[in-house]
Amino acid sequence: MQEIDNPWNSESRIAVGRALMSHDEAPMTAAQIAAQSGRDHSNVKRTADGLVHLGVLELREPPTPADGKPGPRTKHSYVFAKGAREAFEAFQGPEAEPGTLEAGDQLVFLDAREPGPDLLECLANATISARIQWAALCDGGDQELMIAVRGPNAVDASLDLMGAFKAAKLQARRVSIGKVDSAAELATWASRSGRHIERSLRR
Repeated sequence: MQEIDNPWNSESRIAVGRALMSHDEAPMTAAQIAAQSGRDHSNVKRTADGLVHLGVLELREPPTPADGKPGPRTKHSYVFAKGAREAFEAFQGPEAEPGTLEAGDQLVFLDAREPGPDLLECLANATISARIQWAALCDGGDQELMIAVRGPNAVDASLDLMGAFKAAKLQARRVSIGKVDSAAELATWASRSGRHIERSLRR
């Protein structure tokens, strides 16, 4: 694989990478990637060929069509080059179980009371969705969409998201998870802190 700064620097490239990730180690044709990502076939093929030129993807022989199936045979399919899959996984960050939190996670809250086209377009953008680990809809006084970001670059990624949402004129706020405790640990902390406060008041 060629040494390049970041081959996953566009929405279309990220869409190709995510489609291939969902297909395990099996090669995919441009038509399969297009169907998986919901994108135009010609755009997908142009993007995938560009990634081949960069050394990120490799060409493989396409699967043999079923007997009697009409139409021309696809010329080739695509697969990650050596080391490229791992690089793409690192770019996306470690995959988190939905709903889990750990210290260092970044949470972005989006106003979701009236999800308009700007919000939906942002969330469908592959460049943005690649940074998101999981999301949850918080329904209370105000409806908010909570987006979780994890990994060594979580702060930078969450700031990028904030910038994208601000550019789309969406209301958003960001918080950082400092500590995650079990219920027992929380009770112990509360009890210890309560005793400390009582001693302070007696002085």
